[in-house]
Amino acid sequence: GGRQCADGSTTLFAALEDSGTRVLRNESVAVGPAGSLLNIVGVDDMAVPDPAAAGEPAAVADAADQAPVRPTVLRGSPALIRVDLPRPHQRTFLNEQKFEVIVYVDDRRIIEVEQGHVPFTYPWDISSLGAGRHVLTVNVSSFRNHVGTVSRLVQKEP
Repeated sequence: GGRQCADGSTTLFAALEDSGTRVLRNESVAVGPAGSLLNIVGVDDMAVPDPAAAGEPAAVADAADQAPVRPTVLRGSPALIRVDLPRPHQRTFLNEQKFEVIVYVDDRRIIEVEQGHVPFTYPWDISSLGAGRHVLTVNVSSFRNHVGTVSRLVQKEP
């Protein structure tokens, strides 16, 4: 949740840490038994200023070194959103945990599934989505205070 520090406050993070929740800020942690680890990553929003850096972005990358981001083009409705893990033992490990899947488009929640499972497929009705580029974000949140998130740039054709 990099967006939680948009106001420059760390109050939320301090409260979470005081309650025993580990907050991942631009770091990752591997969880699970040996041989079937799941990497959970926490990344601050690069557009949010880092209060410790006097207004500089939390992470800065030289644009010249970055390949252009190419959005996934959406054609037809529904577009399928799929959450999965590459190895069967990873799927088994995650399915044995209690977790939820939350999907956002442009920071607006479109679905929340309280009893998550992988593989997970959601038929996303894009008929009312405006043409152009959008950010699709999927959060997988365990009931043991672990959150994984991934965002993808998508583009709906006119």
